[in-house]
Amino acid sequence: MSYIVKIPNGIICMSETLFECPKCHTKYSGERESERLHNAKRMLIYKRCTTCRSWIGITYDIQGDIRSWLKEDELVNSNRSAILKMKSFIK
Repeated sequence: MSYIVKIPNGIICMSETLFECPKCHTKYSGERESERLHNAKRMLIYKRCTTCRSWIGITYDIQGDIRSWLKEDELVNSNRSAILKMKSFIK
């Protein structure tokens, strides 16, 4: 969640770096992941959940909040869209 604070010379935007595993809802403070995201070329990293051992995709949204999703859902969605493209091409 982002916070905007007005100060005499401008504004300050602050955001929390908390996220959770979408599968088991284990909460993480994203300080280390935030540094990794800033150093990543595509602003996208993957982390393995310490509880359920599933891979989590992590990125920022346009407001500066951390968003997380399961990598297995990402693969399913990309395969589904590829199959739909093939079906429309065959018709």
